[in-house]
Amino acid sequence: MNSVAHKLRILRLQFLALLFIASCAINSNRHPAAANDQAFYNETHDASGNIRPQYEKVWQHYTSLSEEEKLEFRKATLQDFQKDNPLGALPRLLTEEEYDELQKGVDQRGRALVKFLQDHYSGKKTYQDKIIPKEVLDRIIRRSGEEGFAGVVDPERIAFPYGPDIIRDAEGTWRVLEDNPGFIGGMGDLKMARESLLNRMPIYKSLIDAVDKPEDYYKEMGRRYKAKPGKGRAVVYMIPPYADNEDSRLKKLYRDQGLQIVTPHSKAKLVTTEKGLYVEELKAGKIVRYRVGYLVLNGEHAWVDVNHPATKLRDMYSDLQYWVYTEKPQDPKARARMKPLLDRYYAKGEIDESEYRKVMKESGIMSYLDYPDRKAQRLDGLIDLYSKGLLDMNYTPGIDFIGDKEFTQYVEDIVRFYLDEEPILKNVPTQDFANVKNGRAVLDEVLLKRVLKNKNGYVIKQVDGRGGEGIWVGSKQTPAQWKKATEVVKASPMKYQVQEFKHLSLLGEMIVDIRMIAAVGPQGIYVSPTPWGRGLPLSGNGKVNISDEGLEIAVAVVRTKNLSCVQSLKTLQFGQ
Repeated sequence: MNSVAHKLRILRLQFLALLFIASCAINSNRHPAAANDQAFYNETHDASGNIRPQYEKVWQHYTSLSEEEKLEFRKATLQDFQKDNPLGALPRLLTEEEYDELQKGVDQRGRALVKFLQDHYSGKKTYQDKIIPKEVLDRIIRRSGEEGFAGVVDPERIAFPYGPDIIRDAEGTWRVLEDNPGFIGGMGDLKMARESLLNRMPIYKSLIDAVDKPEDYYKEMGRRYKAKPGKGRAVVYMIPPYADNEDSRLKKLYRDQGLQIVTPHSKAKLVTTEKGLYVEELKAGKIVRYRVGYLVLNGEHAWVDVNHPATKLRDMYSDLQYWVYTEKPQDPKARARMKPLLDRYYAKGEIDESEYRKVMKESGIMSYLDYPDRKAQRLDGLIDLYSKGLLDMNYTPGIDFIGDKEFTQYVEDIVRFYLDEEPILKNVPTQDFANVKNGRAVLDEVLLKRVLKNKNGYVIKQVDGRGGEGIWVGSKQTPAQWKKATEVVKASPMKYQVQEFKHLSLLGEMIVDIRMIAAVGPQGIYVSPTPWGRGLPLSGNGKVNISDEGLEIAVAVVRTKNLSCVQSLKTLQFGQ
């Protein structure tokens, strides 16, 4: 190429680049930076107010919607979810790089938790006093009602559904709020969220270049949830009462993968014998039995194997805790009768069943062990069958304590100790309100005073709370409400902890989090290619909880090449 032609080509490319920059400036959907934008990470726009590449097309459509159209979308998606919850009209889009970091972080965290549980249930407990103080772990296990599972769990067959809740802080760092093992929500909604989004807003089909397929998670569960050859069939046991209609969606999804569904009210029944677990069915007027080799438990062990000593202890503890500490005021005399039993459990990890039944009878309250609906769903001996290796399960008993919010504080150190790796996902900095001295819980007065003075900098949490229960976000509380929260802490310091306030990231008008749903087991850890998401209005109470003004947010992982003006400009500049 001669020099004149080369110069003309360069001038032409420069002219096209200038035109392209102008076009980008006009169509970049800039988000005007406000003073409070600096307090949180904006999912859709960078710190300069420019649209992030993956949101360019979607944001343009979303901002064209009227408030009436957004409301109609929510109403329509509410019907798709059988009135469980509506879907937000703005999906959350993760780049492949972002998803990759999350997937690796959840895999790493899951591997470390398995090694910890193996160490714990093998009896070796090499972690003791190196990672987590004995008295701390003892109170976490007791608080979870899992004091009695030592010697029951096979360390080599540990498995559980896993769904850590993750936020992105103002600096863009991924942080785990809690680990959520076992019976978790969101598993039945991954496919529905994508279908509802695209069916109710068809234009998104051409605007979102998703690389993930939500159905892949269920296909993998179908492959994993199989009995060993010659050991029987795989069965899903669905246990009412169902919190919402997600269970019905899960039924269909599991059935589509060839798994048999059994409930306490289905024609097929589950029966335990000394030799194993069986499905009983009526065929041609005769009852036939089929061996179950793999059980997918959609519920908790304490709901079905009521007579096992470990689950009975858990049930009695849960019952007493509910009646003593429930937010609804109960009969003071009944509380006075129950509290000594609960105190003894916290001190020694034991509850006398005859005393428990006597106290419940005197208080005029039906024992949790005797609820009529539980008789229909009982599988006496199930845990012993698992312990003897006569069947496998997707959900090992005795692992729920790792979901305690106090336990989460130690998971980064657990990763370092067992894997000799630096944690990919960070915790939110957290402190306990109680110090244990000479076997007694002593309130950290200095910490409490600091928290009381700076409510905007902290969040108070109940360590064994579920959902939005027992959480006070300081920045959303009045001074009087915050003072009341600290009074609750004073009364029961061991039940509460405090976290540094980390503002959740912003998606449109919503603050959002992500649940990375995974299956942990001897086959390894599988992380769903599609995360589950929630959102809450920025003006809300700061707790991302669908039951409290929240929305479900459809999440997609999108292709990262050719996303932005900058990338396209590079192509022009280098003539690629």
